[in-house]
Amino acid sequence: MLTLPLIHKGDNATGDWGWPSWFRRLGLPKSGAAAGSLTLDDMGMCMSAAAEGAGVTLGRSLLVADAVSSGRLVSALADYPAVECTKIQVAQWPADLIGDRSVELFVNWLAEQAETTVRNISAA
Repeated sequence: MLTLPLIHKGDNATGDWGWPSWFRRLGLPKSGAAAGSLTLDDMGMCMSAAAEGAGVTLGRSLLVADAVSSGRLVSALADYPAVECTKIQVAQWPADLIGDRSVELFVNWLAEQAETTVRNISAA
């Protein structure tokens, strides 16, 4: 990990999306960027760059589960215990759609997909 190019989300990523925070959690002495590191604006771009071999990026397990299970991405820390994220996923919609059956069905489907993914990750 200490010698790999790091892919950063955003210019000033902090907290769960900042590499310094993760290196501290893992007890590693790294806080800066290695040669060849990238900073990209979007998590999707970070994942694509990692899948193309540009370096290592941070990703939420729910968002990378399919790419990991298909082999497009691999966990650089497979031997380490999972680190809990402090963020949650939230679905939001305009107030005038409160009670809309289509929105309710879609949000329920999203929650079911997330639960299925969490079960699959736990079983792996």
